[in-house]
This record gives sequence, structure tokens and C-alpha cells, in this order.
Amino acid sequence: MKRTGWLPKNHDEKVAMGRAWVVVLEENRVLWDIPTERVASLKDRVETLADAQEIVKSAKATDADRVQRNRFSDELDEVMRDIKKRWIYSPPLLKEHYTRMMLAIPSEGGHRPIAFPDAQATADRAFPGPNMMELVNIRVLGEHSADPRADHGVRIHFGILNAVNSKWRITEPPQTGADLPYSEWTRKPKIKFDFDGEAGNEVFFSLQFENAKGEAGPYCPVFSGIIPK
Repeated sequence: MKRTGWLPKNHDEKVAMGRAWVVVLEENRVLWDIPTERVASLKDRVETLADAQEIVKSAKATDADRVQRNRFSDELDEVMRDIKKRWIYSPPLLKEHYTRMMLAIPSEGGHRPIAFPDAQATADRAFPGPNMMELVNIRVLGEHSADPRADHGVRIHFGILNAVNSKWRITEPPQTGADLPYSEWTRKPKIKFDFDGEAGNEVFFSLQFENAKGEAGPYCPVFSGIIPK
């Protein structure tokens, strides 16, 4: 199997690898915390390339068909590289998973130390309903850490100024994320909060990446929003 790095160069072999990934990821999606839409996107890109490859194999194939096939192949490469970076570098993959996904099995005892997270995370605010706040498009602020395992997940720190409910209450505006005593953790690109009874109060947030060992990186600048009525 000819490869450019770990990806097959041959389009038929790339389709076979992509289909194998879809099967394994669908089986382990919940355990590995991979969003359903990410697996669906991979499956769509694989089958799009498969269809384009069949057209190119036909006697009526044109140069435009080959250009389009190559573009679909590049798009699939991008999706597979992103999935590998975000989820495959981090256990709990077993040797059988690597084999079924047509990937090289990491050497025993040859794992690189997990880097400390040095990137900052940020997000956009959304207001889906009364008492509801949602952080969407959770992403890196600037550049990702060189080691993708350093940006394994995001810790969302928060607090509500003079909250009715004591479990969310802070009594003065925070200066940094360290002043926010409550938190949630996620690897997903969005997270929703239901602050029942707190409509009209101001909630403050600060995010920070955590690596696969649970070590936390720098806080992002504190931002806030008014909980909707």
C-alpha cells in the first residue's frame, strides 16, 4: 500500500481505509466522545470519493472528473487528519482498533510525553431560551499546541454575580478565571447551561485547555453575558 505519510496514496485504498474508520468510530463513538456529526461527515466524504473514483474509472471519464476526484480526496484527507489529531492520539484505543483502521500500532513504551497545554481557548455566546446560556464554537485562540494531546479538552469556569442560587454565586466581578469557582469540562464544540431562576443576572466565563493528563493551561480573558428572561 503506497502512502503519503499514514494516508494511502491510492484512491481505492483510501476509500477502504475510510470505510474501516467509519465502522470503528461508529462502534466507539460514545466511549471516545466523538460527535455524531463528525462521524457522519467522515462517512459522507468517504462515499463521495468512492462515487467520484468510480466515475474516473469509466471509459467516459474527463479531465474535469479527475480534478473533482482529486479535490474530494484532499477533502477526505483533511477530515481524517483532523479526527486522528483530535481522537486517535489519545487512548483508549486498543491494538485491534489500530489494525482495523489500517494504522500502524504505536511501539510499546515509545509514547512521547504529553505536552503541557500552552494555547488559550475561547467561545461565542448564544441565548437559546429563558434562563439558558450556551457557549458555541469553542475553539483555540490563536494556534493549537504543537502536541495535539495538550489540547485534549476544555474546562469552562463560570459564576453568576449575586446569584439567587448559592451553587453558582460569586459576590464580585472576577478578574481572571481563577476567580470563578464553578466549572464544567467538555471535548465538544458547544455546551449549554440552564441557570433556572437567574434571568437578568450576569454570568461570567473563562475557558482553559486541559491535556490528556488533566493539566490545565492558561485562562482565556473573562467574558460575560446577561442570562435571558
